[in-house]
Amino acid sequence: MPSGLRIHDLRLDSGTRLLVRPRADLPVVAIQVLHGGGRRGERPETAGITSLLCKSQLKGTASRTAQEIALEVESLGSGIGVLQAPDYYGFSLKVLKSRLEDALPVLADVLRRPAFPPEEVEKEKQSVYAEIRRHHDSMMSRALDLFHRACYGSQPYGLPAAGDAEAAAALTADDLAAWHARWSRGPNTVIAVVGPVEPREAAALLERLAPDATEPAPPCQPSLPGEPRQEEVLIERNQTAAVLGFPGAPAAGEDRPALDLLARICGGLAGRFFAAVRVDNALAYAVTALHLSRLDSGSFLAYTATAPERAEDARDILLAECARLLREPPDAAEITSAKTALRASHAIGMQTFFAQAAEMAVLAMMGQDPEEAERFLERVDALTRDDLLRAAERINAGPWWRGVVRGTGHR
Repeated sequence: MPSGLRIHDLRLDSGTRLLVRPRADLPVVAIQVLHGGGRRGERPETAGITSLLCKSQLKGTASRTAQEIALEVESLGSGIGVLQAPDYYGFSLKVLKSRLEDALPVLADVLRRPAFPPEEVEKEKQSVYAEIRRHHDSMMSRALDLFHRACYGSQPYGLPAAGDAEAAAALTADDLAAWHARWSRGPNTVIAVVGPVEPREAAALLERLAPDATEPAPPCQPSLPGEPRQEEVLIERNQTAAVLGFPGAPAAGEDRPALDLLARICGGLAGRFFAAVRVDNALAYAVTALHLSRLDSGSFLAYTATAPERAEDARDILLAECARLLREPPDAAEITSAKTALRASHAIGMQTFFAQAAEMAVLAMMGQDPEEAERFLERVDALTRDDLLRAAERINAGPWWRGVVRGTGHR
């Protein structure tokens, strides 16, 4: 986010946290409302309930039908967006400042008074099933799901990201109402707003978005990595996708900046993994690295898409490259290039008020200071070769898990 623009951190009467960043350079207001939990509280028998909840909240309230919600929001030149992640979920709105007071009653209705009409819930299940099918059709998404199942088992982080069709089919409107009541509570909610609105005005206007319930949400059991193992499925395709993963750092972890930077050095077309697997050995169609940080834990991942007969060769080269990070830590040129790329990527991503509001809300939801983004980049800038060597030691010292979508070599 642009530096020098203060974030005002307020607490509403309901216990909801309100973050306000006044910006007068555009006549647009962006609002992000997040609730903690959701997928982080799911179990195998409820996998996908948060996805169905978010879709169904837009399909009718105590005073508006699904069509009335859509027409009213569209008449404002706006739309209500949905954000889901392993540790939180929520809704967003961006609207002209001149129409803000017209838009808020609709959003408040969706957030606080969803009706979950049974016939609409059943329709939205079809959307969940379609999302699950699309997820399964993506080799990378499915390999990631298998990796998480290998790493976390039946814990929430180990459940399929798009949900489970059998579990979703058994859910009822009453289940959704109870799930909404579980997480939609003031102390479990963050509202972030960016635009031409001052803190006192924002508090007065946005109080109506805050949940009625003032009790804390029930605590979630942390998802922690289990014993190292591999999960795989066979498909009739001439390609194998695999995710190889190592212990990473949680979102607020001390090692996160170094692991994020190390992922930049190893991933991408100029990265070490790509050079070793594809350029030097022509073993893969795609190679990348990434560091996923969640509230409870993190994972340093390497993804490959190969011919079925070359998947294990690619795995062995990735393991060798991880070991090489200890013998030959990144040099000054690699470090400088990765730092520049990481900062540039963040700057490009934060060009809109909507992105800035989402970043503020997510940071707060993950237990971090909403001003953390700039400090995080400063910590990245300060990283040395020794810091990256310690991050490499963390990767090489721990176990590894693997998720494989293995092609049979024919269709």
